[in-house]
Amino acid sequence: MTQPNPLRTRRAARRRSPWPALALGAALLVGAYAGATAVFSGRAQAITQDFGRGLAAQVNSSGVATLSETGYRKGLTDSTQTLTLTLKETPSDSGRPLTLLITNHIRHGPLPGLRGVGQATVDTTFRFADAGMQAEYEKLFPGEKPAIHTLVGLAGSTESRVTVPQGQTTQEGQTVTWKALGGTVRVEGGRTSTDLGWPGLTSAGPEGKADFSGFRLAGTTQRSGPDDQLGTGDMAFTADRLSFSGEDQEVSLGGLKVASQTTRSGDFYDAALKYGVAEVKVAGTDLKNVQLDLGLRHLDRAALQRLLAVSREVQNGARAGATPDLTDAQTRELEAAGLALLRGSPKLTLDRLSVTEPGGEIVLTGEASAQRLAEQLAQGGAEDLRRMAAVPAALMGLLDLRLEGRAPRQAIEDLAALGGGAGDLTQTLEGLVGGGYVREAGGQLSTELKLTDGRLTLNGQALGE
Repeated sequence: MTQPNPLRTRRAARRRSPWPALALGAALLVGAYAGATAVFSGRAQAITQDFGRGLAAQVNSSGVATLSETGYRKGLTDSTQTLTLTLKETPSDSGRPLTLLITNHIRHGPLPGLRGVGQATVDTTFRFADAGMQAEYEKLFPGEKPAIHTLVGLAGSTESRVTVPQGQTTQEGQTVTWKALGGTVRVEGGRTSTDLGWPGLTSAGPEGKADFSGFRLAGTTQRSGPDDQLGTGDMAFTADRLSFSGEDQEVSLGGLKVASQTTRSGDFYDAALKYGVAEVKVAGTDLKNVQLDLGLRHLDRAALQRLLAVSREVQNGARAGATPDLTDAQTRELEAAGLALLRGSPKLTLDRLSVTEPGGEIVLTGEASAQRLAEQLAQGGAEDLRRMAAVPAALMGLLDLRLEGRAPRQAIEDLAALGGGAGDLTQTLEGLVGGGYVREAGGQLSTELKLTDGRLTLNGQALGE
C-alpha cells in the first residue's frame, strides 16, 4: 500500500486558500452585527419611546405645555420618531398656541452610525409648525441649526450633547449677537447630570446696550424610581455679569448665583434655596454680597408625593377640557396630604439674608415652625384643621416664629441713606435702643423678634399690648 508523501501533504495544506475561512468569519460577523442591530433596533425603540413617555408626563404635568408622540418609523439600521410640543400660553405669529415639531433620527447599534459604541445614536432637530416663525428661525440659523446628539449606551444610559450655534440678528435698529451654547446631559438609571455653558450675548441699539456673560447651569438629580416625583440632588445657575445701560440708566449685576439642594432623611425631605449676587450697581448705588438663603425642612415625603399627584390630576383634567374645580375625592386627598404634612412638624428657615455696606454687614436669620400645631393635629383630623383655619388668631397661637438681626449702626445708616432717610432712621434707632427693643454694644446693634403662644415680642419687650 502506497503511503502518502508527508512533505506533499504539508505543502497542499499550506496552499489552501484563506478566503473560505475569512468569508465564513465575515458572514458570522455580519450576521452577528445584523442580529445585534435588529435587537438594538427594538431596544432603541423601547428606550426612546419610554423616554418620550416619561418626558411627556413631566411636560404635560406642568400645565403650560403638551408633548405627544405622533409617529415612529422603525427600520433595521435607522428609525425616526416624531414628537409635537405645544406651548399653551405662548401664541405663534398666527395667534394659535406655539407648536414645535421635534424629530429624532435614530441609528441603531452596536456601532450606531460608526459614531460610538452603544445601542443607538439619536440626532434631534426642531421645526416650527407656524410657517412664519419657521422662516424667522431659518434667518436666525441659516446654516447649522440647534440640535441634540444623544448616544444610548449598551446598558441603557444616555449622554446628550446640546449645541446652539452662534449668531446675530437686527430688528428695528437693535442688534443682538450671541455666542454658541453647548453642554451635556447624562442619564444613567435614576441619575441625571446636567452641565450647560453659554458665554452670553450682547445687544446694542437705540434702546441701549446690554451685556450678559458667563452663564452656566450644572447639577445632578437622583430619583429612586419612576414614581419618585421629588428626587434629591443639587442644581446651580451662575452668571458672571448682567449689565444694561441706556436713557441715563445703568444697572449691573456681577457674580449672580441661584442654587438649590434637596436631601432625604428617612421619610422626610429637606429643600434649600440660595440666591446670591456679589455686586449690585443701580443708579449710583453699590451693594456687595447680597445673599438670601431659605430652607424647607422636615417635609413628609409621602404627603408631598400625594400633593403633587393630585395637582397633576387637576392639571390633566383642565387640559382635557374638564372643569378645573376639585372633585370631592381630590379635595379629601388634598386635605389628607396637607394634614400629614403638618403632622410632620415642617419648618421654614431663613438661613441668611444679608448685604454688605461700607459700614459693615447686615444679617438676618430666623425660622418658623409648626411643632405645636402638629401636636394638636396628632389625634385630630381634617375637620379639626378646617376649624382652626376658620379662626386665624387661634391658628397663629400654635405657630412659632423667631427672627434675629445684627448689624453695625453705621451699616444700617448707610443703607437708609440710599433712600434719603438716614436722619429719620437715626431718631428711630435711638428710640428703639432707649426702649430696650434693640441692644447696642460697641456700635453693634442686635435684636430678636419672637412669636410664641400668640405673643409677639421684640428683644423680650411685648409688642401690641
